[in-house]
Amino acid sequence: MKTKTSRRCPLCEQDEPRLIMQLTLDQIVRANPAYERDVIEQALTGEEGGLTYSQCHGCGMVYCPHSWGDEVLKVVYGKALDYEKSRANTLSIHKRIWLVDLWGMLLRLVSIQGYEKLGGLKLIDYGCGWGDFLEVVKGYGVEGTGYDEDPKKVKFAAERGVRVARNMEELSSFGPVDIFVMNSVLEHLQDPASILKYAWDHLQPGGYLMFGVMDYRKKFLARNAKTVGRGNPASTHNLNPIEHVNIYDYRTARASGQKAGFRFLGTETVLRWAMHPRIRLGRPWMWLFNEMERLSYHIVKDGDRPLTMFFRKPV
Repeated sequence: MKTKTSRRCPLCEQDEPRLIMQLTLDQIVRANPAYERDVIEQALTGEEGGLTYSQCHGCGMVYCPHSWGDEVLKVVYGKALDYEKSRANTLSIHKRIWLVDLWGMLLRLVSIQGYEKLGGLKLIDYGCGWGDFLEVVKGYGVEGTGYDEDPKKVKFAAERGVRVARNMEELSSFGPVDIFVMNSVLEHLQDPASILKYAWDHLQPGGYLMFGVMDYRKKFLARNAKTVGRGNPASTHNLNPIEHVNIYDYRTARASGQKAGFRFLGTETVLRWAMHPRIRLGRPWMWLFNEMERLSYHIVKDGDRPLTMFFRKPV
């Protein structure tokens, strides 16, 4: 059975990749203690050469130039992950505060659109996982629904009263919505452009898109490539071309949303600055803060950090 096929750049669709990192199965398992080595090795026998990251010659996007087959993905996501550890993370106070902050930012953006009170506000959380963000937003005046392909996570969310669509058809029937959310989703998708188009198609004009990815800068990746080249595991379990087939930074994440037609509003950092009571999200301030962050990308070439971006569908 063929477990992988080649794929083009997920951002610009060119097919001119330059190899920048070659990993071994041993390095991936050592960086991911939750993996069951025997299960992973059996699923990937004969396909170890596909554990690579390349950089697109055209746009600079870093990605795995292979699409893994359904059988491999079922093993990785269904049999080889530590569900107890993942579920326990939903109880993290730090994560709960972060989710509440994100919801507060979205509500402020919606209020700028003209909402004075909640009532009929609709939201989709695509890749909702255990449903912890939907639990944060749940309340009178807000209708939220999620979608996830992991049946264990869906069952757990549903048992706690979170609405989760059983399939894409049911999810589509819930739209159009005012807010579309994806946290730590785009890195996993073989075709992220298709889900961004789905978000566009199911958002109201003037609706908001929020997605979160990791921001891995050029020097950070180069340093990890050297580490891996010496036979050591990468410094983060996220550099795993089986699960994380797309590696973003500020520039490629912003370009992904804009290519889908959305107007870029800013990152979580910019919105925190611009939502200061004395600033109140004025457009000149937004422009200034976005320019400062854009320029910092060209100056700060090292680092890894969570990156949450906000976009709006034009009216």
